[in-house]
Amino acid sequence: MFELLAQTEIPLQANPDGSIPWVTIGGIILSSIITGVGFWYKERQEAKKKKAEYENELLQKEVDKAREIEKVKAEMQAELKKSEHQVMIDYYRELKEQNKSTFEQMAEQIKVLIQANADLNTAVAGCRDDLEECKNLIRFYEENPAITDSKTLLEQVFNNVFSGPAWIHDMSADRWYLNDEYCRFFSVQRSSFWQGINILGMYSFEQASEFIEQDERVLKVGAPIVFTDEVRKEIANPQCTQFIKGTFKKTPIIIGEKPYVIGKMLEELPQDE
Repeated sequence: MFELLAQTEIPLQANPDGSIPWVTIGGIILSSIITGVGFWYKERQEAKKKKAEYENELLQKEVDKAREIEKVKAEMQAELKKSEHQVMIDYYRELKEQNKSTFEQMAEQIKVLIQANADLNTAVAGCRDDLEECKNLIRFYEENPAITDSKTLLEQVFNNVFSGPAWIHDMSADRWYLNDEYCRFFSVQRSSFWQGINILGMYSFEQASEFIEQDERVLKVGAPIVFTDEVRKEIANPQCTQFIKGTFKKTPIIIGEKPYVIGKMLEELPQDE
């Protein structure tokens, strides 16, 4: 109060007796009250301002925090989308490799089927030829009823019914029984049809092994197979430089438990240039 009295500009006028009039004292009190209320109002306004600034600061922090969350969320969504995209790319690549592998397997199976179909066609063609040979054999037997000995009959068939070079390969003994046309065509000397000849000794080891593999394949398949081979014109002459290229059909026969392969030259082919 005294501080307020010291700051007021209201002049103090004393009564004649030296006392302070009540009106003056009331004015001072009223002035002090007004001044105090002003200070209080000013402080209150300052407090409201600080509170508003604090609340704005808090609000700004919340806004910044929300923006940061949205930013992180957007980045996470972008990474997730990128990850999903990469997963799809990897899956596509893996699927592509699987399809490629499946295609290659199908291609190999198709090759096997094509080869099997070719072998089947060869076997069918061989069966047609065998049927025709059987007809010729029956016809020859009907025309020569006096022939009863089986070996004589077989020799007559190979020399008269079979057209072109033909032979019987006894697989168990590696002996070849050649018909007359075979001996004439390939310049082979033998005393009779039943003089077995080991013609493997007339070829190189590689070519002889190839012929053996062909006969074993025929026995394994159990059906005729046609091969294309090139042999010397004079089989027994290792110095011969003239070769004959042709197709040869080989047919498996099992008598008892002994395996035989009947071979026949089908046609002579032109030499490669």
